[in-house]
Amino acid sequence: MRPKKTLLLDRKTIKKLVSLILIAHLLTGCSSIHSHRTDVSPRVYPGVKEDMRAMKGFACDADEWGGLGRSFAIWGTCDILFSFVGDTLLLPYDMYKVHKEKDEKRDASCEFRPA
Repeated sequence: MRPKKTLLLDRKTIKKLVSLILIAHLLTGCSSIHSHRTDVSPRVYPGVKEDMRAMKGFACDADEWGGLGRSFAIWGTCDILFSFVGDTLLLPYDMYKVHKEKDEKRDASCEFRPA
């Protein structure tokens, strides 16, 4: 009889690992949720833009982030699909906020100011 081959990672372990990664990712929040909570000025597709910035900029500026730049780029790559879906669902709200801000700026610049 031949000895049974043991795999380092069997299917059950791989499924658990993938599930754990997805759950951790969902618990930390994707970039679209984070961007909608923290942005001062409204933007369209802020989560996708944040992920693109993470993939481009943080990977180059690893020293600025204490060597964590590459891990930010990896998380941005994993998160971009979730952010795209989330930002697409929030697109009507983002468009409303952007147009509201433009109208407020226009109204503020057109006010009559006596000399």
